[in-house]
Amino acid sequence: MLARQHLLSEEEVGAGFCLPQQCRVTAHIMENWEPHLNAQPPSRRCQDLRMLHRKVSVNASSRVPEDSPGHSILQHDMPDDEDPNCEDAKKKKLSHCPAAHPSCLFLGKARTVISVNDWESWFCQFLGVPIPALGPFWKEQRVCACGRHVIDEYGDHVHACKQHTSSTKSAHETILDAVQALCHQAGLSTERRNIPTVKKQNGKTGQGDLVIKGANIGGDTNLIIDVALIHEFGGNHMVDVSLNGKLRHAQPDKLLESAARTKVRRYREAYATRAGVTYAFLPCVMSTSGRIHGEFLRFLYILAHRRTKRWFEQLGYEPSEEAFKFRRGQYFWHTRAAIGHATALAVARRARVAEHALRRNRPRLHTQDDLLYPPTAPVAF
Repeated sequence: MLARQHLLSEEEVGAGFCLPQQCRVTAHIMENWEPHLNAQPPSRRCQDLRMLHRKVSVNASSRVPEDSPGHSILQHDMPDDEDPNCEDAKKKKLSHCPAAHPSCLFLGKARTVISVNDWESWFCQFLGVPIPALGPFWKEQRVCACGRHVIDEYGDHVHACKQHTSSTKSAHETILDAVQALCHQAGLSTERRNIPTVKKQNGKTGQGDLVIKGANIGGDTNLIIDVALIHEFGGNHMVDVSLNGKLRHAQPDKLLESAARTKVRRYREAYATRAGVTYAFLPCVMSTSGRIHGEFLRFLYILAHRRTKRWFEQLGYEPSEEAFKFRRGQYFWHTRAAIGHATALAVARRARVAEHALRRNRPRLHTQDDLLYPPTAPVAF
């Protein structure tokens, strides 16, 4: 049958006489293979990560009222018309799989070269095993510069501590670079310098990360986005240190929603009501496990749609509906993979620890036995 695949007629293919796709064969085997069905994660952390790596699905057009969890300012900008009274089962869904980005081999300008050490760091964090680069610090019980916690082998405290700002900034810029590249591919101009500042609710001055000019998204001509990368595991608890290394919330999507709503409270109204040029504001939140906030996923879909329109316009070709959706699906896959790749690199960079960011270990004086802690300088007899 394999040798006759190219000789089959359309009627025979439609009747199911062709070989099934490999993904269908693999799925059937994994659903019935006893060793796989009985396999258990080796640790609780691996079990939690297995749950975090499940597919994320959101409604393409969210009709949730304003100031409620799940509200979207992009509901009127989604390219697909949908009946507002449509049943939930028939609503268009957008999905994202945290582990799918390595399957996209070509990302163009959205790809950043990843070193062996960064790949090793991300892969260990993805699996839930100790990070080799942090092994020496953990074995020596090196204390973080904050003086509150020892560096753990999984990097939870490094992700949570504000003393490692250089690693956090590098990770933040990595995701922002990918978003900016995707905006340019969709034909949008951006600005990262001279971002307009506003006064936040706490009285301090703040600003977003990227201005997208002429986006016409969110009810305004220009759009400002703010990128955030959160960590699902606790790493900076002091009252109950047993919470460190455990999930911060049983429903991880609520952590993404909380981070997004915090940024919305800080900036959205301030940018919408500022004197002079006003801006729409959109939070773009990812997690270290690869999960994505629904509003960010919708924004990526809009970018894929506009990139598809631009591609056909440059060709001077009026596509059929089927051809347009096929190309848009390819670009949407590309945008999700580009952000997934950037997030993986950002996670690896955030887990870096510089030697100067640690406190020096000093042996404690022991009054009972001087031989346990001999003097650093030789003593003459």
